[in-house]
Amino acid sequence: MTAVEVRDLVKTYPARRALFARARPPVAALKGVSLTVEAGTTLGIVGESGCGKSTLARCLVGLVRPTSGTIRIEGRPLADLAAAGPRALGRAVQYVFQDPVSSLNPRKTIRQALAAPLRFLAGVAPAAREARSRELMQAVGMEAEHLDRFPHEFSGGQAQRIAIARALAAGARVIVLDEPVSALDLTVQAQVLRLLADLKARHGLTYLFISHDLAVVEAVADRVAVMSGGEIVEEGAPAEVFAAPTHPYTQRLVAAVPRMTG
Repeated sequence: MTAVEVRDLVKTYPARRALFARARPPVAALKGVSLTVEAGTTLGIVGESGCGKSTLARCLVGLVRPTSGTIRIEGRPLADLAAAGPRALGRAVQYVFQDPVSSLNPRKTIRQALAAPLRFLAGVAPAAREARSRELMQAVGMEAEHLDRFPHEFSGGQAQRIAIARALAAGARVIVLDEPVSALDLTVQAQVLRLLADLKARHGLTYLFISHDLAVVEAVADRVAVMSGGEIVEEGAPAEVFAAPTHPYTQRLVAAVPRMTG
């Protein structure tokens, strides 16, 4: 079963014009991107800053409207989900941000942060929200006592676990992870990656994992797509793409990875 299907996606931003400066052409962030992600798998999307991967991520969850092209989530056009309202869209696909602390409202407790998707997206009745909140916290390796704390009271790794719990609260099976471990130290990165793998296996989740870190993507992805200049220039199994890249850009990207020498 196909979980995500993207066809000929284009996103063009109008150029900013400085006072007395000549008009500049529009900026094409995405230039006809197409990809398919099978249910229960992880597609890693890699590339340098400015290659278009974050724009793609935001298009996939409805935060940015593409100029042209189509996106389908589990067979349903994203445009139809967005038109149906936040509940339909939020139950289909969720987003985990790079900076977990800033993605959580500093004025709301974790209980309140989880209550919003449980109520408005998943439709969980008030009497069942407490038990479900506790289940979500346990699922991501946190304690029920943490529900009454505020985001600033947690480390980056703990906050990212809570952000993942919030994504799970909506009941979506497709999750876009935009650099989800890049702000964490290596030990915590490994813990969060193990958590994501466990949740994927237990709940049949589908991930689109955006990252600039080739080693992380190689460890977590079933397939990898390499982006450059708003286009996918190479796609395949991570071991094959990184061991024997065929596109010149991928070759340069792999060659730029620091390696230990004896």
